[in-house]
Amino acid sequence: LDSGSSQQAAFDDCISVRYKKLSSSAIERYLQRDKPYDCAGSIRTEGLGIALLDELRGSDPGSLIGLPLIALAKALEKFDIRVI
Repeated sequence: LDSGSSQQAAFDDCISVRYKKLSSSAIERYLQRDKPYDCAGSIRTEGLGIALLDELRGSDPGSLIGLPLIALAKALEKFDIRVI
């Protein structure tokens, strides 16, 4: 995290996603509207894609879009970096 002090942190998280049962036309409408082709699973959960899900399980929802923010905040606090 900090090249000056050589402090480092590593963390990971597991997220489980369950999609709704969707028709081909609903999926096509979503793809046309949100164009999530650069996203994992072709779903943009911070956009319209959240409406495609039945359930999301995990300790840190930020992990789904690539950065476990809860774990990051804890690591920063551990290094005496105040988040708030």
